[in-house]
Parts: sequence; C-alpha cells; structure tokens
Amino acid sequence: MMRIRGISWRQAFGVDLHRFPRTLVKGLLLYMAVLPILIFSSMLYQAVLVWLGYPVTIQDIAFVVEEVESSWMQAYIFVLAAVVAPCFEELLFRGIGLPLLARRFGIGPAMFIISFTFALIHFHLPSFVPLFVLSLAFSFAYIYTGSILVPIAMHGIFNGVNLVILRMAQ
Repeated sequence: MMRIRGISWRQAFGVDLHRFPRTLVKGLLLYMAVLPILIFSSMLYQAVLVWLGYPVTIQDIAFVVEEVESSWMQAYIFVLAAVVAPCFEELLFRGIGLPLLARRFGIGPAMFIISFTFALIHFHLPSFVPLFVLSLAFSFAYIYTGSILVPIAMHGIFNGVNLVILRMAQ
C-alpha cells in the first residue's frame, strides 16, 4: 500500500529520527498525563471485580518475571517487555490497525475497536479495563502527534515501570 502511494515507512508512521529525543519526552509527558485516569479506572474496576466475587490476580507473566534470578535473564525480559513488545504491538495496533479501521468506521469507533482488541489479547480479565484505557491513550497519542514513536515510548515506559515495580515488590 505504501509503495502504491509512493511514501516511505518513515512518512507513513511519522518517524523522524532527528526528533527522537523530543519524541521520547512527548511519550513520557503523555504517559504521565494519563496515569491519574489509568489509576482511577483500574481501582474502580478492581473494586467492581471484588464486589462481584471475581478473584483479582496478577498476570501469569508476572509470576515468571518474579522467579527469574539471573541478571542476564532479567535484562533480556526487560528488553523484550520495554522495547520489543511495544514496538511490535504499537506498529500492529496503532500503525496498521488504527488507520485501516479509521478509514472504514471513523476515528472514534476505530479507537474503541483497537483498544478493545488490545485489552482482549492480553487474556487477563482483571487487566482488561486498565489496558483498554491505556490503549485509548496510545491511540490518542498517535493521532495527536502523528508519530508511532510516541505510543511506542509510552508503552515501553508503562511496561518498564511495571517491571521495576514488580521486581522491587519482591
């Protein structure tokens, strides 16, 4: 599709490597801006799950991360979670899926569908609403900035912070 339109992948995804540090700062600021909404929605959702009698547990991957003792393996998991997964997921969901669905259904429904799917593929009901809200923020960031690097940075920061918190809680 990009070849037919005569645009490069950098143009299609709004990647400007000269502005990479500025892009990371935008990602950090947008991540910090969404944190209060994310925390509030997560707490409210967890309270509803507890009220309904659903067991609120952490994701299975957290148990794997907690058991890793090797420093090399910890670093490997951190790179996978904070760099590789955000790049792959954001290119797939925001870079490809969001524009395709936006052309077909409009931007609002596309953001909803992409966020619902993003939360669903993580296969963890207690994380569904927080991941949905986070995904909406990633989508908004991509639309607002026009650069896929911003939601990648936000996603990487989110995953990295959670891994650090998980390791510190041990």
